Amino acid sequence: MALAALIGALAVPSAMASPSESAKPTAEPLPQFIIGGKEDQIVDESLDVSESTAQLLKDAGLNAVEMTAPWTYPRQCAEINNDLNRYRNAFTALKDKDLLPILNLIPGGGAGMGKAPTSPSQQRCYKDTLISYLHLFAEVNPGGNIVFEVPNEPNYKLFWKPQENAPKAVVSTLEKVYKPVKAEADGLGVSATIIGGGLGAKQAAGFTKEMGDARRESSYQGPIMDGFSLHPYGLVNNESPDTTHPGMPAVGLGDLPAFESLLDKTFQKPMPIWLTEYGAKVKVPDEQKAEYDNIEQTANGLISQTEQAKNYAKAIRIARCNRRVSALIFFNPIDDRQMHPDGGWWTSGLYTPNGTPKPALAVVQTEANQSKVDRFANC
Repeated sequence: MALAALIGALAVPSAMASPSESAKPTAEPLPQFIIGGKEDQIVDESLDVSESTAQLLKDAGLNAVEMTAPWTYPRQCAEINNDLNRYRNAFTALKDKDLLPILNLIPGGGAGMGKAPTSPSQQRCYKDTLISYLHLFAEVNPGGNIVFEVPNEPNYKLFWKPQENAPKAVVSTLEKVYKPVKAEADGLGVSATIIGGGLGAKQAAGFTKEMGDARRESSYQGPIMDGFSLHPYGLVNNESPDTTHPGMPAVGLGDLPAFESLLDKTFQKPMPIWLTEYGAKVKVPDEQKAEYDNIEQTANGLISQTEQAKNYAKAIRIARCNRRVSALIFFNPIDDRQMHPDGGWWTSGLYTPNGTPKPALAVVQTEANQSKVDRFANC
């Protein structure tokens, strides 16, 4: 009994208790078009760091920030106490800057180290972890909006193990998540949007079809997601955003009309599309290399900063001119070290590591501001 009480206290701390029915605020609607950045630097033990990161992203014209959180079974389950301060700081900074939070709960800790939620008990645990983050958000931002992306690139073995029957496991995870999280959000007086899939671009079409098969075979009644999320990278880094891929070996921005038809046929209804990762890495100019410790940059297809700016302007127009698209999220607005080649640096940002603007920043600001006035202008 003592253990059960402890687990319950960790999952929903007393400071995060639901407000009374009479005190529940009403959440504002989501923006007409969401243009954001996937940026984990906002999650920090220092509120000052979280606030300064949020300000940079706000200055870029963005209105949303996606961050990731790790999920492992059974070590993590619903217990997020070790992360409370960092994510409280992130939620606080986003609220202060009026930026929509998007949380991507990644099985395996974000680096493929652990197992994906495939059994019913693991899926309930995954759901309980989302609810714990929901309580933390509601404490910081009463009446606010939060978006959960479930999961992250499950069509790649790095982020979803085992790959066998992965589409079916993703669907059953969404079935475990959707109704309880929406009900909990309603009880807390906040709004939770759940977007499902998070598919990596390569082989996304086949994985989507298999998700549809699993959905039709399931006895679950009702919706399992509010939108379908996709990471529409091209097959190579230097590919123009409007490139099409016949047969869809990858689903890039140029393939959206074909993918919409596939999505409608698969799930038998129109569904909003969230483009939750897009970016193109640049070759760092010699005069900026001092900001990138030990950078190597040996990958093929790196583009110039000028080309990146042109591609990002084109990408935003493709997205905002498509009425089915709810969001375009750039992966990583601020260049930083990651577990990748080229000296560990990821260089698709709008800013250098020290916060120096790249040419892409100005075009993103212009397109973002236009989308707030009239998202379909010049389409």
